Amino acid sequence: MVNIDNIRKKNNLGIKLTNFYEVLAFVRHKVTHSSSRFTPSDINDWSEDLHSIFDHYFTTVEIDGDLLIKMDRHQANRVVKRTAEIGFVIFKALSICNNYQWDILKK
Repeated sequence: MVNIDNIRKKNNLGIKLTNFYEVLAFVRHKVTHSSSRFTPSDINDWSEDLHSIFDHYFTTVEIDGDLLIKMDRHQANRVVKRTAEIGFVIFKALSICNNYQWDILKK
């Protein structure tokens, strides 16, 4: 039996899936609703892990006391790739828990 909580916290991606999702949701919201801008106080209460994930995947520049999220093609590719990997981990875990065949891709 697969331990979903264990996969959420410890996985071969080396990342807490809920933390990655929290950072990704924050960035998506700021890009969509705030033209990629936010104030440093928006993330003051983040844990060290959340800051580490944000700093690893995203770049910011300071403009008039605000921070602007900047992404180049390589950063965007890395985020999309990691999101797809996490999606597959979730698919695999749920498939195993429900006794579904998950290994359906040609090798």
